[in-house]
Amino acid sequence: MKRINKNAEGKEIDATFTKTFQPIFNDDFINGLTFDFWYENPMSFKEENSETEFRGYYKLNDTVVIKFSKMDQLSFEFFEKKYVQLSSGGSPFASPSNIPTNIKGGALGVWAGFSPIFDTLICKP
Repeated sequence: MKRINKNAEGKEIDATFTKTFQPIFNDDFINGLTFDFWYENPMSFKEENSETEFRGYYKLNDTVVIKFSKMDQLSFEFFEKKYVQLSSGGSPFASPSNIPTNIKGGALGVWAGFSPIFDTLICKP
């Protein structure tokens, strides 16, 4: 996500795209369907002048560009497992998982390509 509203100096509020807290999901249930969804505003947690009870939300009239990216199944499995491990926060009670690789020859990592789709939303009540 990225807000493209302008600040007092005339610059966009967010300089780059930022991932949400759960950026990877499988589209088995929504493939080809129209659906309602919500996104938290990860940038609001870094804003010092933001009121605590409104952190995680967008403000009225924020203009937000949402970027969805398609990827192949092996890339999805890599990133899904990566974010599962990151979200466990090193908890000793979390289930361990091995992050798969799609690179041949004994190397670890991922070789991935993405096909992005963009949509612009204006936050209205």
